Amino acid sequence: MIDNQLAVVYNHSAKSNTADLDVRKKQIETMLSKIIYDSFSNQMKNSIGFIVDFKTSSDVIVNYIFRSSNAKDFQDYNQTLINMLSRVNEISKNNIDFGRELEFDRDINFESKFCEKFGNKLLNVINIDFHWNIFFKILFEIELGSNAEDFERFIQYMEYRFYNNEGFCQLNDNFTKEESEYIKCEMLNIIANAFGKATSISFIYEKNICKINNVIEEMVFMLCKNIISFEKWEKEKDVYEQMILNKILLEVDE
Repeated sequence: MIDNQLAVVYNHSAKSNTADLDVRKKQIETMLSKIIYDSFSNQMKNSIGFIVDFKTSSDVIVNYIFRSSNAKDFQDYNQTLINMLSRVNEISKNNIDFGRELEFDRDINFESKFCEKFGNKLLNVINIDFHWNIFFKILFEIELGSNAEDFERFIQYMEYRFYNNEGFCQLNDNFTKEESEYIKCEMLNIIANAFGKATSISFIYEKNICKINNVIEEMVFMLCKNIISFEKWEKEKDVYEQMILNKILLEVDE
């Protein structure tokens, strides 16, 4: 079965006339996402009798898998693909109960305020919102750690996606390293607060992560243009924080 799936991916890539590695990597991600969707949708049909569309969630999981595995060159992508195909084929032999609640073997540990806010909101909806429940059922099946470990890693990954926004580099022009880090963490908390108000799984779709990062970059540019001291930031931060929150909620597509 793995050989057949690899042949499909290889033939699909071979038909592409592009030598652009990024395009070929995207093709691999697209194909793996489809394989995961097809495999788990069959499991879902057998478990609860119908299929809920989770194609975009499958894309998020694949994106997470490749980024968290530090796959950089094409060889890394191929190896990650082989590992994932092997894992998905193992899972296909199991019976997954899509109607059960998700459980954790221990309390979740959070490494930052962002992780705590973002993670606790997820814990509140993980067994209430069917889309979130499906997302983490699939992720927990694919990942080899405990549910608690897998959940913690995913929350850290979400923080990483926002923390590494290149726009934050502008803060260093106006503030000290410690002040810049403080402001950055406050902006991450705003993102977590926005998620607390939205909670839809669409919040973590790639297009929305990009939109949120664009909002942060624009607001950091505006902040650095108008505020030249940490004392002034402390006086005016409430206005900026509310502005950022509103803009994120307007930009994120449901």
